[in-house]
Amino acid sequence: MRNLTLWSAALLVALFGWAPALAREDEKEPSFAEEFAQKLDDWLPGMGAEKIPERRGPQQALQETIFRLGGPGHEEELKAACAVIAAKLGPETAGPARIWLLRVLEFNGGAECVDAMARCLDDRDARIRECARRCLANNPAPEANQKLLDALPKTRDPRAKAALANALGYRADARSVSALAGLLGDRDEAVVAAAANALGKIADAAATRALAGAVKKAPDRLKARVADAYLRCADALLAEGKRNEAKAIYQQMTAEEMPKTTRLAAMQGMLKVTGGK
Repeated sequence: MRNLTLWSAALLVALFGWAPALAREDEKEPSFAEEFAQKLDDWLPGMGAEKIPERRGPQQALQETIFRLGGPGHEEELKAACAVIAAKLGPETAGPARIWLLRVLEFNGGAECVDAMARCLDDRDARIRECARRCLANNPAPEANQKLLDALPKTRDPRAKAALANALGYRADARSVSALAGLLGDRDEAVVAAAANALGKIADAAATRALAGAVKKAPDRLKARVADAYLRCADALLAEGKRNEAKAIYQQMTAEEMPKTTRLAAMQGMLKVTGGK
């Protein structure tokens, strides 16, 4: 009987002694993304408040958190935080909060945010569309460039189209040349000027060819803008050591029919090519 009692006691200790340990093993610690999502949910109502002073506290809290994650060794946490932020960019989030989230992602987001940013390009709010465009312009992921290109043919507003061209120029991705070259014949002068400027920033062989044709056809009021972009292609050629190709463009731009500012810039280019001789 004594042995039986001891055995029963041991069994009870084993059962009840291990039960809390087993329960603790089953309880998973929240991941970083889950903890950050909870914090963001707490901040969002204040970030979307009608009164601007009420937004400052939660906005600053988010900004400081992201700033800390920007340091070395926190790359995965920053990526996870940006993915959580991107998931809150939908219309269910108040406009002021969405704008702030986009501003945070503009300098911190990567590929994990691209799709959410691109959806914002179609938003009803022009401020959100502009913030999304800036986000994609600054995003290092190659997919961001494609999203801007995809938006270009769907855009009817000339100002928005020019803004997209500027964003593509800022990225200076050679894959944008064909689409930008197609804008050189646009009816809106601002769009043509933006496309030419973007091609001048890319300045590869295809962009140079596109501008060579456009500068001959450009109306007088746009000729200087297009010629300036073409001269930047010549500068790029000179930097690559292709002196003869650069010289040919500089000589072409010194023609009498070119604007005075263009001729002066081309003469400076010629001095660089010839070494001042």
